[in-house]
Amino acid sequence: MSSKVIYIAGKGHSGSTILDLLLGNHPLIISGGEFRSLWKGPDHKKCSCGKEISKCDYWETIRKAYMNALEIKEDQFYQYPVCYVTGGKLRSIPKLIDLLLISGNVRFFNALARKSNYVRKYQQFSVNCWTLYHVMSRINKTDYIVDSSKGSKRLMSLYVTNPENLKVIHLVRDGRAVLHSELKRGRNDVKEIAREWKLINKHSLYSLRSIPLKNKIFIRYEDLCTNTIKVMRNIYLFLGVEPIDSFLLGGWEHHLVPGNSLLRNLSSSETIKVMLNETWKDQLSSETLEIFERVAGKLNKEFGYQD
Repeated sequence: MSSKVIYIAGKGHSGSTILDLLLGNHPLIISGGEFRSLWKGPDHKKCSCGKEISKCDYWETIRKAYMNALEIKEDQFYQYPVCYVTGGKLRSIPKLIDLLLISGNVRFFNALARKSNYVRKYQQFSVNCWTLYHVMSRINKTDYIVDSSKGSKRLMSLYVTNPENLKVIHLVRDGRAVLHSELKRGRNDVKEIAREWKLINKHSLYSLRSIPLKNKIFIRYEDLCTNTIKVMRNIYLFLGVEPIDSFLLGGWEHHLVPGNSLLRNLSSSETIKVMLNETWKDQLSSETLEIFERVAGKLNKEFGYQD
């Protein structure tokens, strides 16, 4: 069974969990959630099934198969992460490794990895991830794994290691809606949130330049919610799989790595319909909207969001 990855790129709070769940309805696709948080050190993060990931039979089966595939022992497990290699503050001017990854030059990356321990670390990280995807594909008997981690550094690390088996969905949402979502969660620096939205989406755009058209597609959250059937059929065509007519969230056993409260409130057996959320239009003040417009309004309009 070949393992292919559907990578959802973009900014958090843009609907990636909804898209991940919708894709998981297809028999040839298994939802994975935000792998950037999977096995990120010993913690109590919960699987979408409600159990802690460390106590979930599904993820434990995956973990053991992953170790077997890498031929590692239990005491070596955390030396082979599938979460981010490194985090770090967002930069307007990328670091050297970011530029190397964004270039998408597979040969140059692999050649440099033979000489640089730093670059080799990213290469090994990507090998870890592809090993995990292959294991999940084999166990679930599916063609595709959905990784909704969203980060462009992770995206390009995966791409330079296995470019043929990566399909990318760049998912965007009106930046003002993302701003509203962040404010509701306790953040209060409007300018910084707007800057973050702009930078993350710009990083995604820069990275996607290296990826051929046949391997990437652009989707807006609002279109996904208001015209679900059409958008999902376009995605199925992009992936080369037969379309299905199931567009409910949930209703099947899922084991996603959570990144959204939707998963914490949705059991495997519950189903809800896709619904557009635009409460930001009534709740953001004119002052807040003006700040966002100054910082990120130009890019927002480039994505098709007008006043």
